[in-house]
Amino acid sequence: MNVSATSEASFVMLANIPIGTDGRPLLDNYFNALPHFLQETAFIDRIHGLLPGWEIPHIEKQMIGNGIALKADYFSSASHELRKRGEFSNYFREQTITNGDLRDINAVERLTSGYLKLLFPDLNLLNKDQFIEYCLNPAKQLRSIIRQQLSIRDFEYKSSLAKIEVKG
Repeated sequence: MNVSATSEASFVMLANIPIGTDGRPLLDNYFNALPHFLQETAFIDRIHGLLPGWEIPHIEKQMIGNGIALKADYFSSASHELRKRGEFSNYFREQTITNGDLRDINAVERLTSGYLKLLFPDLNLLNKDQFIEYCLNPAKQLRSIIRQQLSIRDFEYKSSLAKIEVKG
């Protein structure tokens, strides 16, 4: 089956990989547990980041809210409106110096922009330390997992992430 698609939208893939009794993946190569067509390095390199689900606490009964909350449709609408605004990517570019693999830089920029939209929709209330701790570093970490996985699959890929640093 041949599938070809182009999109300007983001998407999330969910998958399970074998986890040991210690709560860590059994395989060093996370993508080996996925269908063969998802194991191509060219495809994996286009994935911006990997969120290690085994590090996320399981949802327990006491975590479920029973009071006032944001409705999913309102949150979706607000997120859709934020998607149209370019100042978050501009902020990333103004605050950082980058050098290296363009896919790394684009992935970190988009992930950082997403964190900014979720956590600091008003950029005027953001300081540099918050930007680094809550947006840039988590984005770099998610992309670093992809780089590490690529280097396991193919020696052509280096495990190190492109240089992305905050300006002076």
